[in-house]
Amino acid sequence: MTAATKRKPVDILNLAPKKRRSARPDENASNKWIEHIRDQDPGHGLASLKNFERVTSFRFAAAVLSKKTVERCISLLETWRNQALPTDTFRTTSRDPVTRAAMFVRSAKILEAGAELNILLLRLAELCFASEMDSAKAGSTRVGSDRINDVLRQLEWPQTKESRKALHNRLMKGRKWLSICGNFGSGLLCLIPFTSEAPYYISKDTCQQMDEAEIKEFQDLIGPKKGFVRSLCEFGNSLQKMVLESWDMEFRCETEKIISLNAYSEDELLSILQPVPYHETSIYETGYDWSRPQSWPWDWPIDPTWTPPDYRCDLCQATQCDCISSLTKNCCRIMHYGAKGRGIQVCASSRGGIAYKKDSYIGELTGQLVPPMTYTDGMALELHRPDIADEPVVCQVYCKEKGNWVRLVNHSCSPCARFVVKVVSGKVRVMLQAIRDIWDGGEVTANYGRDFFKNNDCLCEICEAEAQPNQGTNDLITRLPPSSQGQ
Repeated sequence: MTAATKRKPVDILNLAPKKRRSARPDENASNKWIEHIRDQDPGHGLASLKNFERVTSFRFAAAVLSKKTVERCISLLETWRNQALPTDTFRTTSRDPVTRAAMFVRSAKILEAGAELNILLLRLAELCFASEMDSAKAGSTRVGSDRINDVLRQLEWPQTKESRKALHNRLMKGRKWLSICGNFGSGLLCLIPFTSEAPYYISKDTCQQMDEAEIKEFQDLIGPKKGFVRSLCEFGNSLQKMVLESWDMEFRCETEKIISLNAYSEDELLSILQPVPYHETSIYETGYDWSRPQSWPWDWPIDPTWTPPDYRCDLCQATQCDCISSLTKNCCRIMHYGAKGRGIQVCASSRGGIAYKKDSYIGELTGQLVPPMTYTDGMALELHRPDIADEPVVCQVYCKEKGNWVRLVNHSCSPCARFVVKVVSGKVRVMLQAIRDIWDGGEVTANYGRDFFKNNDCLCEICEAEAQPNQGTNDLITRLPPSSQGQ
């Protein structure tokens, strides 16, 4: 729209309500669009948008600020948990802009036809491609033909006019996403509708056809809700990081039973998209009545995982070390495993490789340290001290309220890992140890023994195949009921 055809601003605060309508209004009927969205989404806080000049900008802003956006974020997360995506789509160790640009073009082509998550990743691939190409301009105002040819060679595409046009079109789409995201960053991609649905009718084509004035007004309209949008973008950034870097985290929406978001306030909506805080080490809770454990040889009360200064680390044999911080990072992903619920999948540095070798340590189980027998809800581990006479139970490690991802490890009658008590970096810790090589894409499992299931059948792949109850034996020093069973 040119300045000569500039429309009079519409004040939606003083717009009188009219009869309910459901048909999509004409493209430029400003008042009818306001009425239409109010009618279809009565809980929308349209008052925050105040007034506007461009209908597309208004519809786009209204879509981003709606509760449907939060529903979309939760749906994306659920899809990611359930979908075994080819992580190599975004996996590269190269720092060369051309190599990375070619990878993102290849990723975009793979993801072009797919569900919502694939659509998000397609947008992200296009945005990243444009970002890499623009970073390689080295001060030039445009990407040179040599750079385009370099990317074509990386892709092994023919050096033809059609190939250059296809690459140029991909570059233009990526630049449009960069422009729309602006200062909010790529996390905004999660907030943009994936299909043209009522009542906003914002599609990919709508976004790609927006001009600079429409994009600027869109960003101005969501400006008053900057804090809300940035919080949603943080979720989007986290989800993208999970895809790009094989890095994972839990969110509160995964631990709450959500039936409908209609009754949620804005603060409550943001709360359920917050990450679940992980604790790098267990927390000694002093507010309990701690009885001295049998055969305890040191002063009491004290943190039951404490060790004397001369104790050697079981991993390196040193009395002072940082072994607990040097465990392999970012090699695990939370996934849904059917009836078992959530579990842990490993991600090797290269597809098809070994993520954890036999006898290596995968992580530490953390939680609240409370007196023995405090909790019986299936989320507590009775921690024995094998370094004390009679190996007494000194505490429980309670994982329900505070802990880390290790509590999500599922049971198997043919496990690839086990829980063991070890002295590591000056404390007694419950460590998850591989008992055989664990390959890329495999599930981390441990054997929790026949007592864990009580009246329930084992859901592991062995027993599901044999359709019989768990016959496993408890060969562990410690036993942890995982939260993922029955979730």
